[in-house]
Amino acid sequence: MMYYNSKHFVETVDDLFNATMSSNNTMVKETDNGYQVVIEMPGAERDSINIKLVDDIIKVKWTRDKRQKETNIRVNSKFNQDIKANYDNGLLTLTLKQKDERIKEILLE
Repeated sequence: MMYYNSKHFVETVDDLFNATMSSNNTMVKETDNGYQVVIEMPGAERDSINIKLVDDIIKVKWTRDKRQKETNIRVNSKFNQDIKANYDNGLLTLTLKQKDERIKEILLE
């Protein structure tokens, strides 16, 4: 399993997706079938967290100390749109799975 900080991640895995960060810290962890993106959001109000996938961008918005924060993560077509999200102890974890791109043989009839 490999871990990347956001700067190293953008440099080494830019062909998959990259993160545009505001004042938060983002870490990316490679898994067996995709990636986990962990965003530090200390003090974020759970009910204020809003996550949307718009085209090829995951938009994460939340409120902390009555101020709106936002992070955008660009993904490419190698990931499916079934993204899992979990928020616990100030950490938002997004789990992105790569599409199954097996080569399928097509037989003539």
